[in-house]
Amino acid sequence: MIFESPFSLMSKLSPQPDFSPKELNATASTPGSETPRGVIEFDLAMLEAADVPTLVHDSIMFKNIENQAIAGLAQAYLNASKQTFVAIDKLSSYPEIAQRALSDAVVLSLGPDGEALFGRTWRKTEQQSSLDAQA
Repeated sequence: MIFESPFSLMSKLSPQPDFSPKELNATASTPGSETPRGVIEFDLAMLEAADVPTLVHDSIMFKNIENQAIAGLAQAYLNASKQTFVAIDKLSSYPEIAQRALSDAVVLSLGPDGEALFGRTWRKTEQQSSLDAQA
């Protein structure tokens, strides 16, 4: 099976994993981004190659990845043959093409106050909630 990296469309060199039996090397990575990028590529490859039903990535995975690469990642997640769950913070900070692709696939969107899970912000105390209601 050939795995095409979602980072391959970028102008910078993407990591090239070496899946030899003794080691896993990610070469040609930019400083600070090699770990998340390599993990994402490995996870996407394993999602297709292994008997795993889903892939879950939290927003922390994308903190050191260039915004332009997020569009390629969005396509990779959407094109996966299995379920992928991705938490994204600040969607508006990513390129429009990534925003559209991710927005079209949204299952659950959370936000402040009324957009909180179950419609309630759990970190507020009862006193804060009653003060907010009186304001």
